[in-house]
Amino acid sequence: MALVITIDSNEIPDGDIRTYPVARNVAEFNSNLIASEMDIVLDNTDGTYSDTNILSIFYGVNWVDKEVTVYDDELELYTWKGRIKNLVQDDSAATLTVRTANYVRDLVDITCVYSGSGITPAEAIYDILVDLVGVTDDYIQYDGFQDAIARQTAGSGTLVITFTADDNKSCMSVIQELLRMSNCVLYTVNNILHLWQWRAWDGVLGTRVTDHEIIPGTFKSEYDFTQFNAYSIYWNNGGTATLRSVTKAGTDGEKKFVVPDENVETTTAASYRILLEAQAGADYYGDMAYTRYANPTKKCSFTLDDSMRELAPNEQVDLTTGDFVGEPVRLTSVVYDPNNRTVTCEGIFLNLPVNVVSRDETPPEAPLLFEVLPAHRGLFIKWSQNTETDLLGYKLFLSAGSPGAWVGLMTNLGESPIDVRNPLLTLDGYCYQQVGELVAGATYYVKVRAYDTSFNESEDSNVMAGPTLPYTTDSENLYSCDGELYTGVSLDITNPHSGTVPGGEDFTLYDSDYYDMLYLGPTAIYESRILWNGDGDTIESLTVKGFADRVDDIKVQWAEYYPTTDSLGAWSTLVSCVGTCILSPGVAYLMLRFVFYSTSWSDTDKALVTEIS
Repeated sequence: MALVITIDSNEIPDGDIRTYPVARNVAEFNSNLIASEMDIVLDNTDGTYSDTNILSIFYGVNWVDKEVTVYDDELELYTWKGRIKNLVQDDSAATLTVRTANYVRDLVDITCVYSGSGITPAEAIYDILVDLVGVTDDYIQYDGFQDAIARQTAGSGTLVITFTADDNKSCMSVIQELLRMSNCVLYTVNNILHLWQWRAWDGVLGTRVTDHEIIPGTFKSEYDFTQFNAYSIYWNNGGTATLRSVTKAGTDGEKKFVVPDENVETTTAASYRILLEAQAGADYYGDMAYTRYANPTKKCSFTLDDSMRELAPNEQVDLTTGDFVGEPVRLTSVVYDPNNRTVTCEGIFLNLPVNVVSRDETPPEAPLLFEVLPAHRGLFIKWSQNTETDLLGYKLFLSAGSPGAWVGLMTNLGESPIDVRNPLLTLDGYCYQQVGELVAGATYYVKVRAYDTSFNESEDSNVMAGPTLPYTTDSENLYSCDGELYTGVSLDITNPHSGTVPGGEDFTLYDSDYYDMLYLGPTAIYESRILWNGDGDTIESLTVKGFADRVDDIKVQWAEYYPTTDSLGAWSTLVSCVGTCILSPGVAYLMLRFVFYSTSWSDTDKALVTEIS
């Protein structure tokens, strides 16, 4: 990862950055907007960045509110777009700190002068951001505003709003009140403003976060006891401000949700700076506050490893840690620290402490692991298929050398455990998966779990071990082909499922369907050892003869072998080798793979490499 930092269109050299900046993206659910701020600390040992230095990018420049960007070239996105708010020079530390903030900071500094009628709170917020603060469309994710406008319009939640310069209200305080009364959240992700209309969790799944990603000892939780069981909301009843006041039945005392939040000692509608236009709108927002704050809110915080750094505020994650299994949490704060490569999150539980939405807590049955077969620097893994209607996928666990170290082993499919959502199926209905980029000749232990759409996980399957093929670059472990007639790779299929493997170890036999074919699965697959010319020249021609009842019963393909990295290239297209097939690889080292499609094997089903030149 590399962060490209640009200040007022000047790209800052990596060597001038003392520490990578840390941005705090926040979505506060109590409607108290917090500006996202970022400090960029520059090395100023030779005074390069002092505003008194004629060569400095700050010399003779009105740097206030100039743009500062941080581009992550690994994620290929801007993680920060802010504006300069201050320069702090520390001669003792030989640094210059560029203090930046996003548009939320400007909301505090600008007085709100705005009026309108028949509009929703979401529309008013958008107008203030665009017309008063000057936020351009490039910095606003309008989809969230559209969704909130539609929901508020459907709930008759329109209002009359009037703010003059004499009211001396900042745009920040007005937007905060509009957010509070409408139960909306305004937040930033990579300096793009988003609006979200609160709604009760309906059981939808989010991003999975497990003990594998959570740094041990960082999970904490507490309660927020904000609760409402009553509301008092004024609305415009033909020019008269009329109070709509409701208390939830069967409750003791009143904890009121009040709109507006100011004391106006008159019923004249014109005296209210914010006033809803309909009684139905008052009930819409009041009932929403009931639902949102019916119980104390449980909050939590935790720190994740670098793999989760794409998480953003207001995103839902489903925690599986401790006693929680797929417990939904809405993130209110995400802080990525590129120096320590950690992601610190804060959030609120969506279904706790009272389970408002019933969740499935019945796990699937444990799968049965059938086979773990060797492949070139990999394994073929075969297990039983689960029948649960809500099954979502499987987890493959691998451990090298001995069972137990099930987490973190790297493969071509990612780290163990490997998430397999749509496994390939054999003709007889078993699941299988090939795992590669393992150590040649090593033994690996494997187990499988099934999990459902509620992230309930089954018990572990049985454990099986399998070795990868012991290929090396030693010459005695390769086939030397001198270009003359060569018959050492003969396949004689005499007995189904236990056919003769020539030379004992010359070929690896797979006697079930492990090959990814769309229409017709093979009966057997054979992979040769590495073939090469003893003189090191490329193999320009390779003749294969196959004997079978049908022209497509036996097919062959080849892949280039790279001795320096002990790896295989892509497999060539499968071609029939019944009769005579001449391949033209044009490479020095290669591996052959024969695929048999015979529905029943006989002594006549065989393939023969007759010439390599």
